[in-house]
Amino acid sequence: MKVPELFDLEAHGAGWYPWAEISSCFWPGVGKKSTGVDPVLAQMVAAKGVYCIAWRATGKASPDNPTVQYIGQTSSFKFRMGQFAWSAGLWGARARGHSAGWRWHEQKEDQLSVAFFPLRNSNIPKHMLNGYLHWYEALALEAHHQRCSALPFVNVPQNGIVVLD
Repeated sequence: MKVPELFDLEAHGAGWYPWAEISSCFWPGVGKKSTGVDPVLAQMVAAKGVYCIAWRATGKASPDNPTVQYIGQTSSFKFRMGQFAWSAGLWGARARGHSAGWRWHEQKEDQLSVAFFPLRNSNIPKHMLNGYLHWYEALALEAHHQRCSALPFVNVPQNGIVVLD
């Protein structure tokens, strides 16, 4: 397996997905299936990779897009988006789950969009997966920094250390 030197993952499907579409697809309600809401977005429910959270997203879905406010990685997009929603107060009172959600403006979802960048190789050995995901997250952060001369607002380092969660 060759280690990438630049962020080379492609945005899934439509690129930017508004929060309302993610919420209705990932959590469609009792007796309903995600594939019945949006078959393309539903492919991300159990996928793993890097995600970018943007405010007023415009242009191509990419980590170096200036509208990106946070870059993260996960082994389950649905699980991580749920954690973010609870911590950001998108579903009621803030709750534990995602540090970026706590740094997000409470209940601000009207112009929130997310782009999902799934890993292409699903055969990554389990003992290497966490490191591989963090490496891709670091590449995404570097792409953003190269273009925007700063890290995404919600990824801002604490005490000089980038928070990768």
